[in-house]
Amino acid sequence: MSSLKGLNDLDPEILDYLENAPLEHLRCRVLGHGWDQLHEGYIVQEDGAHRGCLTQRVQCWRCLSEGLDTFDSNTLERVGTREYSYVDGYLQAGVEVPRQLVRRYLHARTRTRRSASKVRNIATMGRNRTARTRAA
Repeated sequence: MSSLKGLNDLDPEILDYLENAPLEHLRCRVLGHGWDQLHEGYIVQEDGAHRGCLTQRVQCWRCLSEGLDTFDSNTLERVGTREYSYVDGYLQAGVEVPRQLVRRYLHARTRTRRSASKVRNIATMGRNRTARTRAA
């Protein structure tokens, strides 16, 4: 059971994933990946279903997952869709974790941290006032 308000209705497997996944993975699930090329230009595919096509590898700078784009060597039009290779722990096996639930979780987590931070700041202010009064 989560200590975060408003999340008690989540499937326990989803909640377990959200509480244990690295923050980078959760941010990519909400914001989308931040892709960058792993190499300049294109590489000719030597074998497989797309032999002779050009490929380009990309990597997310936040979670380090990779993607492979394939293009026709004459027109540079995309062939098929991007193939993904996710880092360990990015996907939760057998459980779909919708973007909206990740967003809800991150919002609740941020709200809880801010509340705890306010309590610490208020407690510290009281000690600082006492120390200043004594010094004067």
